[in-house]
Order: sequence, then structure tokens, then C-alpha cells
Amino acid sequence: MSNQKNILLYLDDKDLQKEIYILLNQTNIFSPVIFEEGHLKNKYLDIEKFECLICDSKFINLLDYLDKDILIKHENDILVYIISKYQIDLSNDLYSSFIFFHTKLPIQFRDFVISIEKNLLILNNKKNKKVFIGDLIFYPYLKKIVNQNNIEKIIKLTDKENAIIEYLSKEENILVSKDVLLKEVWGYNDLVDTHTLETHIYKIRRKIEKDHKKPKYLMNEEGGYRLKFH
Repeated sequence: MSNQKNILLYLDDKDLQKEIYILLNQTNIFSPVIFEEGHLKNKYLDIEKFECLICDSKFINLLDYLDKDILIKHENDILVYIISKYQIDLSNDLYSSFIFFHTKLPIQFRDFVISIEKNLLILNNKKNKKVFIGDLIFYPYLKKIVNQNNIEKIIKLTDKENAIIEYLSKEENILVSKDVLLKEVWGYNDLVDTHTLETHIYKIRRKIEKDHKKPKYLMNEEGGYRLKFH
């Protein structure tokens, strides 16, 4: 089925791996694939084909088969279910594209499948979320903005720029003070002041406004900022 979700299995426990493979195949929701190192046609595994990975301690070894450059640039998060009795060190920066879920043995297979389905749905809803701000379409998850009058042009946002617009877009036409924005985006940081915020606002306007000196989307009013939705 074309709408099946691709899931990669890579476990040291081959009996468990086979059991999970059979289980997922029976659902008609997922399309499981068992990763075999010796059957890899290219140098690297095409990780972008999969919505979910199911691994055990062998997940650490999986990095040897992933293109590090693609992994760093990868915009979409991938769910990873780690089946292990012990916690695995997942502090490597290369893991930032993954969302981890730890599952302990023995597996309750019905709950396991329901969990995968639910979390894939949640992630998919986040990816598809969009906010209309005048002629602009803001995609918080993808950190980008598209102008409906020029959909070919994609405006990419930094993490902070994205966080500022996302917070301002929580409610329509609500004025947010500079102090609130600083706290919400940067947290309690003595090294960050209103000048830092103003610099980011300036950069955002340069990206999204036709004339950044006469903004029509990101308004400055009474010591704070407001997004003009209409």
C-alpha cells in the first residue's frame, strides 16, 4: 500500500527482530525492512526513506552506515524506538534528527504498535502545521516562510527567528512585550538584552517584508511586537 509507513529494523537480537517484522507486516499500516550490512548497495543507507527506526544497542553502529552531511542537514525528524534494558548514551550531536523512545523488554506488542502509530501521527501533524500571516505562510516545524504571491521563494529561518515568530503567532494580533519575548526565546540569560532581540527582529523583517522600513507583518508597538495577520 502506498500509504504504508516505512520502518527500518536493526537489532542484535535476530529472533526479536523477526518477531517484530512479522507483527508489523500483519498490520497493513507499516512496511518493515530489515537492515543487513552485507546487502547495502551503496556506501550509505538512505535514511530519508524511513519514518521510523526500531533498534536495540546496535543503533550506535548504525551511524557507520549514515552519511553524516545528510544527517546534519536533514530537516525532518525520525522516530527511533530503542529496545533495551539499559540506557544508551544518545548525547552525540548527530542524533539531533532523531526522536527517541525507550522500550523495555518484554515488549507488549499491541501497545508497541499503537505507540508507533500514535507518535507518527503526532509528528506528521507537527510537520504539516502552518500559520497564515497576511500573504505569508509560516511553517514552524520546517522553520520556513513562503509568500503566497511568490511560492517559489522559500524564506529559511534560524532557530531564534523561528522561535520569535512562533511565539508571536500563538494568538492573532496580540502585542507581546520585549521582556516576555526575551524570556520565552532565550530564557533567563543575563548576557542577552533587548538589543539582541531588536537585531533579530531587524533580520526577520529583512527576510519577510517587502520594505523592512515600512513593515506590514511584524509590527513594533508600545515597547513590544505584534504580528499582523490581516
